[in-house]
Amino acid sequence: PYNMFNKSLATFPPSVTSIDDSSSGLFDQVAGTCGVSSTCLSSPSYPSNYPNDVTCGVRVKHGATLSVVEFETEATYDLLTVNGIQYDGNVGPETVHINRGDFITFRSDFSVSRPGFQICGDADPTSAPTSTSPTLSPTTKS
Repeated sequence: PYNMFNKSLATFPPSVTSIDDSSSGLFDQVAGTCGVSSTCLSSPSYPSNYPNDVTCGVRVKHGATLSVVEFETEATYDLLTVNGIQYDGNVGPETVHINRGDFITFRSDFSVSRPGFQICGDADPTSAPTSTSPTLSPTTKS
């Protein structure tokens, strides 16, 4: 059987030591041609079928929770990997939390392609500074 991981990209994800914060958005493209928008990631050529024998990947720039807009890959063979968990077929990473520095990768094998996926991230809420009211000491009347 074909083993898509015995390819020249066996060292994927690449060794990226820094995150490019100069651009806005949730994802940094680090390999291949995934579709990347400010908060969404899609398979190459989405919404058309993705190509055969393709690999792409991104690095997460800040924490978020993923939601699946569409997910349809060839079961068992065309895999989206998020936090080390592989997703395929019609089951995507719904409500999966991602953190700054995580990699998300997609690989398709040499045959059968599908429409692929679009997943979006809802950024973690930023902690708003809290203000504390001063505590007043009770006064006593003499």
